[in-house]
Order: sequence, then C-alpha cells, then structure tokens
Amino acid sequence: MKESAERDSRNFLFYYYLNLVKEYSPKAFVFENVPGILTARKGEVFLKIKEEFEKIGYTLLSGTTNIDKNNVIDFGEFGVVQKRKRVILFGFKKELNLSYPNFHSDRFQWSHDLNTYNILNDLPSLHPGEGSDHKLSLYTNTDIKLNEYQKYMRKDSIGVMNHKARKIQERDRKIYELSIKLAEEGNQLKYPDLPTELKTHQNEKSFLDRFKVHPFNSMPHTVVAHISKDGHYNIHPDLNQCRSLTVREAARIQGFPDNYKFEGPRTAQFVQVGNAVPPLMSRVIAKSIKKMLLK
Repeated sequence: MKESAERDSRNFLFYYYLNLVKEYSPKAFVFENVPGILTARKGEVFLKIKEEFEKIGYTLLSGTTNIDKNNVIDFGEFGVVQKRKRVILFGFKKELNLSYPNFHSDRFQWSHDLNTYNILNDLPSLHPGEGSDHKLSLYTNTDIKLNEYQKYMRKDSIGVMNHKARKIQERDRKIYELSIKLAEEGNQLKYPDLPTELKTHQNEKSFLDRFKVHPFNSMPHTVVAHISKDGHYNIHPDLNQCRSLTVREAARIQGFPDNYKFEGPRTAQFVQVGNAVPPLMSRVIAKSIKKMLLK
C-alpha cells in the first residue's frame, strides 16, 4: 500500500480484536495481517498494538526474530498452494512465557508439484458464462488420475458448488488470449505492450500487472478480495476456456475443501474466499500452538 498505509484507518481495527481478547481472556491468540502492519507509520502502528495488548496482560510476538520487519512468512512454504506473504502475530498471557510457534514442524508436505495444473485440472471445464453459483455440479473429469492435493480437496464431496464463470467482453477475451499465450512461454503481459485498440486508459505506469495468468506449470500467485471486482488478475491458464477463475477455483487455491459452500451473490463469495486465512495454514497454526499449550 506504500504511502496510503500511513493514512489507512484499518490499521486501527485491532481495537475490536483487543476487546474480544480482553472479554474472553484466552491463553493465547493469533492475528493474521498483511506485512504492511509491521511498517505502517514507520512502525508506530505495530508498536501501539503491542503496547495495548501489554496493558491487558499479553505478550505479542511477530515471529522468531527480534526485528519485526524480518518476520514476514510465505504461506507457500507451509504447503499452501500459493505465494502468499503475510504476518502471523502470536499473543499469549505473560505468565505462560511462551516462544513463537514452530510452524514448519506441522507444514503440509505434498508428493507432487504445487502448480496450477495439479490444483485445478480435475474441476469441470467452463466457457465464459457457464456453470452455476449455487447448484451442485458433479465431477466430470472421471478419467483423470487424482493427485494427493485433489483427493484432499474432494474428501466427503461428490461435486462442486460456486463454480460459475464470469461472462467476458470481446476486448477482454482478446487480452486474455494474449495473456495466456505469453504465460505459456513463461512471460507476463504488461499493459503498455497491449495493441492500441485494446487499451482503455492512458495511464501506463500504474496498471502494469492489470492482467495476470495463473500459469499451469507455476505455483499460483496470491488470491485476494479484489477478485470480487474483476477477474483480470486471476486469469485461468487454459486457452480453450479463456476466462477468469471461478469462486470454486479461487477456493481451491486458498485450500478450501470442495464441500465448503459460499453464500450470497458471487461478489460476496469472492470476498469470503479472498479475505480468508487459507484453511490449510489455519490448520498448521492451530496444530503448532496446540502442541505448545499441551506441553
């Protein structure tokens, strides 16, 4: 967020969480956030957060080192199938005198590459506008040999919901085709490189990465709530489908099992998925802290 983080009122939403901790007095708590929380206002915001929790009897750690800004972790290193840099703040009652959890000891270890192909290729193929937001669609690719991750996602499920593809305008379809073809060659389309007739604005410095594909042979990039506004930053890598990700595909990347149902209109569903802590990472965090507390 750069300079806008200096003015962002969301930096102070932690007061709501502070009140919850104060009310229920847990032994420990976790607090996930974007890396900017550590450096906002030159570190003053995080210093304030630590001070406020200190006042109610809690120690708050940002990671394993004493230098807070060095404690950013990538969830992709723990078995989550996307590059997702975040901060996990760990708080505990002072008298417990705990250390920061060792999340690596409980990370998921898959027997195959964590690329987009291995995550999404077993889901029903869709063209723009096809699929359903709330109707159950049975698995169609029955001849595919499922990998370990796909079996984990399919557990206790006979199909998928929230698998509806956005419609697409002709201009965007042409841009998606260009993006996918470049991604197949290991390159990314930059906005200034678009043909003039496909450009919609003159600002060619602020929107360099406006269109981005999740390449089949690479780990997916971070899925965030902005996917609710448009799908340009989350283009499906299959040229035959030529569309953006569905809610279900975004959920697969986030690590939500297929039997999760997302409620409300599609915009709200995307927000639910994009704002979530990936369930796989939640499991890693919970197991690590449980072992620590049981000791």
